Amino acid sequence: MPNSLFYINLLLGLFIGVLFAFPANGQTELCEIFPGLNDEYGLPSPVNLRMFDAGNTNALVESGSFYKCTGESGARIKVHLVSIDDPDSGWDLELILDSGTDWTNWSNQDFPTSYVDDFGIVIDEYLDWTYYVITSGTLNGWGAWEESQLSVNHAPANYYYAMEVGVKANGHNSGFGARVWMTHEGTVYNPDFQMVTENASVGSSLYLDLAESIIVDEHFVLPSTTDVMIPFCVLEDFEYDEIIPSENNNISIEQIGGCDASLYLEMNEPMVISDLSIGTNVFVISNEDLCGNYEEQTVTITVIACPGEEIECSPFTAGLDKLLLDCGGINEALLQAD
Repeated sequence: MPNSLFYINLLLGLFIGVLFAFPANGQTELCEIFPGLNDEYGLPSPVNLRMFDAGNTNALVESGSFYKCTGESGARIKVHLVSIDDPDSGWDLELILDSGTDWTNWSNQDFPTSYVDDFGIVIDEYLDWTYYVITSGTLNGWGAWEESQLSVNHAPANYYYAMEVGVKANGHNSGFGARVWMTHEGTVYNPDFQMVTENASVGSSLYLDLAESIIVDEHFVLPSTTDVMIPFCVLEDFEYDEIIPSENNNISIEQIGGCDASLYLEMNEPMVISDLSIGTNVFVISNEDLCGNYEEQTVTITVIACPGEEIECSPFTAGLDKLLLDCGGINEALLQAD
């Protein structure tokens, strides 16, 4: 007959599978933005963001996503950028794009249009690019640029060039990427703590390396509570290897009943739960995705005392602890217009 350890492992597997199955239900498509920029052709200054004049920053992407949200025809970009000259400073960029179009439609409009090939590396790849227009955006400084806030506009203003997404589109390598020019206006606090007011003629260039795969989330309907009975004498630390923190979603865990359980949450490592107490352990778990969709549920784990064991503890309420959850399955299609 199976021993008690078999049953506890089965219970834990069922509990974890139910508890952590839910993804971000409104984030439908996502392309990862890779850190840095691959300088395959040895071109000058391979940076992700080049800001001019008041902002005057060369920065590299540390993390980011290019994604679509349920109910929206357009796409979004969110990137965290770190200054090359000062790793303790940088900018957070968010862009809202239109639905995008192909070359046939982009090149046949009431105004002149074209594509960018500054270094002569594009042959006919532009025929398969997707062409986007920035509808709005923000640049928020951090570190030495703290409190600097800029609104972002598409450049050029006559829409001769679009944001180009596809193979060789970033102009620096033969991989899948994106490139766009931007103008911005607002207030900049520079590293010398001097306030500079920018105008719409000041701009920047953005170059990105992207993953071609799109991650598509599936929505799981979960019960509001999950009750699991676990014998303390066979309780072990356990991990759930599919829960690995990333940049895609925001999960908060608040313990509202039981002794202080230990939760190991580190970027790119499996989540580990340990030190559950005898009695009732209650957790409120919430999830918010990149699109701002929010959901939560309450989970109860009851640990049964083994013969001769009595452990008491005072009620405990844990603070919020943030982590991020990877998306679901993979669709090998490229990010295209709806």
